Amino acid sequence: MNEIVIKENVLPLKLQKNILAALTSKQFPWFFLNDITYSELDNKDTHCNGYGFFHMVDHEGATSVWNEDLKKTLKPIHDLVNNAIPFFKKEFNFEYKKLSRIKIGLQTKISEQSVSFTPHIDSPKPHFVIIYYVNSSDGDTVFYKTANKNTEIKRISPQMGSAVFFNGKNVHGGSSPALHSRRIVINFLFEI
Repeated sequence: MNEIVIKENVLPLKLQKNILAALTSKQFPWFFLNDITYSELDNKDTHCNGYGFFHMVDHEGATSVWNEDLKKTLKPIHDLVNNAIPFFKKEFNFEYKKLSRIKIGLQTKISEQSVSFTPHIDSPKPHFVIIYYVNSSDGDTVFYKTANKNTEIKRISPQMGSAVFFNGKNVHGGSSPALHSRRIVINFLFEI
C-alpha cells in the first residue's frame, strides 16, 4: 500500500480542542532540535537545518520526560494523545503489530518564505505513519518520489483535526510556516 490518504475531522471536535489546548499551554515542555528531521536517506543535497521543537510521548516505551514528577503531571496529556489511536484505526482501517513512536513536533516561522525540511523516512522497519495536524497553518507536508526535493508528488496543508495516513516507505518532509507563527503535528508510527 503506497497510497497517501488524507481525512478531515478524524477526531471528535472536543478531543481536537483538548489536544490543541494542552500542547499550546505554557506548562507543556518542548525540547529543542537543531535539525527537526533526521535522514534515513542520506542525501546531503537535500539536507536542511530547519530547527524546531519536539516532545516524545512514546518511543519504544520511552519518553522525552525524565523527571518522575513531570511524568505524572503530563500523564493526562499523553493519555489525550493516545486516545486518538482508536479513532485513527476506525477512520483508516488498518492493523499493526505495535506502536513504535508518538512524536509531537512544533515548527515555528523561521523566514518570510516556507522552508522545506529534509525528505526522509521515519524508520527502516515496515510501518504505517499517521501525521495528525493539531492546528491549521501553512507549512505543508510534502511527499517525494525519492529523497531529492525535485521529485515532489503531493503536498498537504495542515488543517486542524485532519490526518494523513501512509506507508512508511513514502519519502516525505515537513516545512516551516511562513504565514503563521507555528505548525504543530503529531507523528504516529505503527510497526506492521
